[in-house]
Amino acid sequence: MTGIVEVIAQNAGDGFGQFKQPAGAAKAEHYLDGDDGRSILRKLDTWWMEARDMHSDNRREQMIDADYYDSIQWRMDHADILLERGQAPLTFPIIKQMCDWIIGTERRTRIDWDVLPRRDATVKMAQAKKEVLKFISDVNGAGWERSLQFNDVVKVGVGWTEECYNNDQYEEPVTVRYQDWKGMWWDPYSRSNTLRDCRYLHRVKWLDLDYAIAMFPDRADELRARAVDTLDPVLESLELEASLPMMFFGQYVAPSRSSVASGTFGMMGSVVGARKNRQRVLGMETWFRKAVNVPLLLGDADDELNKATYDPGNVDHQKALRNGTVS
Repeated sequence: MTGIVEVIAQNAGDGFGQFKQPAGAAKAEHYLDGDDGRSILRKLDTWWMEARDMHSDNRREQMIDADYYDSIQWRMDHADILLERGQAPLTFPIIKQMCDWIIGTERRTRIDWDVLPRRDATVKMAQAKKEVLKFISDVNGAGWERSLQFNDVVKVGVGWTEECYNNDQYEEPVTVRYQDWKGMWWDPYSRSNTLRDCRYLHRVKWLDLDYAIAMFPDRADELRARAVDTLDPVLESLELEASLPMMFFGQYVAPSRSSVASGTFGMMGSVVGARKNRQRVLGMETWFRKAVNVPLLLGDADDELNKATYDPGNVDHQKALRNGTVS
């Protein structure tokens, strides 16, 4: 059986993060400063580079697909040829019309939750679960969040929503929200559509430096060292290949000393001077599975204790074993 461990860490072997220290582990000033913590971060860093390398071609095609929907279908050099001839590089958004028809169909066919009981004794429980799920869906606008997810599915082939516990006292504790597909990177060796065989899952996001320091005050020096002064799309594309329209990938000119000094470079125009005072840092959240040997309870498929991790101190587990309900 596999257990899931949550880590929030930067993609660096000596990065920062929050990690629940295992029971019995040697106490250190910070768990990630110890040998075990650094070993975990090195593994996460390896997995991050693996995901980026093996997903690069696929993600470039996904970005092209997204650009086609947005009517960005001309390469810059091809468009320049037409303009020199006196022709306008027109685009007729037939692909967009087809995608919008499918997206609209999903919105028109939304349905509410329904929970059906397995036995007569669970009718009231099923009704209560149905009402809870309906409430959570309504307060979160889950239908709209799923529609945003479906938009990505239609355009680029994959979409994400996040169902999580939110500790913000001003919001609903159980939260459903849309996640941009460009921030998600998963195990390239996974072959299951439900990611059941996925070893790890990365979520990355650019954060304002002051936000990041507020989240990780004990790693303020490392965050400042890794922050970037500008948010030029060309520079971000070099990091994640997710900011620059992929129809233009590789078409920009590397900045020269003179262009940087003048505040202009490449095809993106003047961008450097106006953004230096807003520093940003790349944060990463990683879920990964760690294989462990643990005793499991085995019973009927609909038994709630089936495949549960055996706890010798749990009274319900002991009672079920004595009754022969599980083994």
